[in-house]
Formats: sequence, C-alpha cells, structure tokens
Amino acid sequence: MNLDKKTFTKLKELTLAEIGILERKYLQEMVCNSFSAFTAELECGELLFIGQEVKPSDEVDVRIDVLALNKQAQPVIFELKRDKDKDQLRQILTYGSMIADWKLPEFVKQLVDSRQANNLQEAEEMIGDFVEIDIEDEIEKFNCTQQLVLVAEAFVPEVASTVRWLHQQHGVELHCYIVEAPNEESLKYLSFQRAYPPRGFEEQRPKPRQGTTLPAKTRDEILQGLENKELADFVRSEEGAGIRSGGPKRLYYSVGEVVRFNFNITRKWATIWQISRFRDDRNFWSKLLGNEAEVREVNSGASLSFKLITTEHFTKFKNAVEKEIQPGWFNV
Repeated sequence: MNLDKKTFTKLKELTLAEIGILERKYLQEMVCNSFSAFTAELECGELLFIGQEVKPSDEVDVRIDVLALNKQAQPVIFELKRDKDKDQLRQILTYGSMIADWKLPEFVKQLVDSRQANNLQEAEEMIGDFVEIDIEDEIEKFNCTQQLVLVAEAFVPEVASTVRWLHQQHGVELHCYIVEAPNEESLKYLSFQRAYPPRGFEEQRPKPRQGTTLPAKTRDEILQGLENKELADFVRSEEGAGIRSGGPKRLYYSVGEVVRFNFNITRKWATIWQISRFRDDRNFWSKLLGNEAEVREVNSGASLSFKLITTEHFTKFKNAVEKEIQPGWFNV
C-alpha cells in the first residue's frame, strides 16, 4: 500500500522452501523457542508445552512434531509441514490415535524427557497445577479427547474434504492453519491463517465423548482432608473474602482486571502458577518467600511455579498480589 499514491501493490508470494525455511530445522525450532507467541497467534488458548519430536508409541518409528496439553487436560498435537501433501492428514490422525492411549504417567515422563521438569514428582505437579481438572479425583477426565493442529503451506482438496467430514460428522477436533511468507522482503515474519474450521463454526459440531464423571468432592471435604491445616484455614478465610474460585481445589488471583495467578490446593501445600512473567519475577518471589517455596520456571519459561506452605507464605503472597505487584509489570 502506497499512501502517497493511494495505490495497492500485490505482494509476491514465496514458498517456505524458496526462502530457506526447512520443516524441522527452522519452522519447528522457531515454534518451540517461541511457543507462547506461536499458540497466541493461532488462538489456541493457554497450553503447557510437553515436548517436541515426541515418540507416541514404541511399536512404530514415528515422532510428533510438538505435543502440548490444554487447560481441559486435552492433548494438543501439532504437525508442521512446508508444502501440501495428502499424507499430512494420515500422519496427524495416526498420532492422535496413539496419544489417545496415553495415561497421565506417559505425559509426566515426557515432561522429564523434554527437560521441562527435573523429576517425575515435579512433572506431575506441573500438570496438576496447570489443568483445570483435579488429577487426583477426576483422572477419568484426563485425555478423554485429543485436539489436532495441522500447519502447512496449503491443503489438497482431499485433505480439506476429509477434515470437514471428520469435524462435522464425528466431532474430531482438527484445526488447519496455512503458513505463508508474503514476499521476498518479509523474511523476518511469517503469517498463520486459519483455514478450517471457520471461526464460529466450532459450536456446530457434535460434542465429543466425555469420560464417566464421578461425584467430585466439595471444597469443605477437600479442606477437611488436608494435612496442612494452615492452608485449610487460609482458604476458608479467602472464601469469606470473596476470592474468585475455579472449582473446589483452585482459587484465582488477579492483578488489575486480569487473572495472573492460579492458587492450587494440594494436601501439603498450595502451588502457585504465575500465568505470565514480569521482570526479575523469579528473584522477587525467591527473596520474598525463601528457598522453601522452590520457585522455578515452567512451560518453557513462559510461566512460574512455586509453593506456599506456611501462614507467613500465604500472607506474603496475598500482600504482594494485592498491594505491591502492578498490572504494568507483566509482559502480556
């Protein structure tokens, strides 16, 4: 667009291969190194990065480009392609069918293998803190359905037709995005355009199957069973203060108008998941809470996690969120 001449100029379209972007070496690494920005561009919602080049089964020698979990405890499988190929769809459906057999321990192990967590206990805590279900009392809801995300430069008609049929008739949650390099001078950015399903169409598909739901424990039942009575007392006081609840085992804390912290109740402590980062936040919480809080980066560095164990911890956290931390501190 030329504002002086008041004219448009059609940009030259190049393939990823023409500008030297190779499928795995560049595109996949860029996605993994900037996972939060990539998923925000695709409007995937908040995801927990599980790993790349993930082997879904020992029976076949195949690997998933990128694997993640969403807040509903649903695996999100990404397949990245440079060009158009009918094999795109076969691959991602195969990966989805294999991941459907995974249980929580497989995801926990993969987090450790991907060096997102130091050990199995830490990995399980990360998943439990992130997802909105209670993995102790609602494990039957974990990995009930899978979300498939196919990213490519184009889709052949056979793929587009099959995707529509799977989505409309069988409720398969399969999203397709087209990646483009607009012209030869645009090597510093790529664009991702949603090809299917059309926006607003998701609600028209059949509901996917759900696991059998067992009666969930009430907040009071959970608090009575805690080993940490200081935690139980603090949560009860927060209930009385009207703090927003995210189910019987979670509280939400906002800074300004935006939820920034998930407060997750476990038997021995509360685990805080700081959704987005602010400058020097890890040092901020470590100095405030001490080594016992075990402040660490999670989700490929996009978030923080730490523990609150004592009444002193709870009070310091609450004061920091309500009186010290400012909305403008956060990078998102």
